[in-house]
Amino acid sequence: MLPNDAKRTLAEIFDLQPGAPVVESASPDWAGRRQELERRIDEVLRSRPRFLAPQIIWAEGADLRSDTFTTTLRSTEGHAARLSVSGYQVCLRDAHGEQWFFRKVPLDLWSD
Repeated sequence: MLPNDAKRTLAEIFDLQPGAPVVESASPDWAGRRQELERRIDEVLRSRPRFLAPQIIWAEGADLRSDTFTTTLRSTEGHAARLSVSGYQVCLRDAHGEQWFFRKVPLDLWSD
């Protein structure tokens, strides 16, 4: 478990730089909506998770039919990170290949 007592954003925790993400895949509901998808990615990166878990620690499964995407992001040092989102479930694979999970729900996030 990686606590986030400093209330940093996901982008701050992994030193991810702003810019156009490379979208690897997205569910059909994102077709023709590139700007909205980029805003959604930015929203996820601004999230302030209370903690990150090295595996999924909740019981509910992800609905992969909508609001699902995978994108590659870069750190300020140029390292690649992969962000996968399905609804409120988020996974970030960092530059070392470690996976970190959190849920984008009020209980698991610091408020702004």
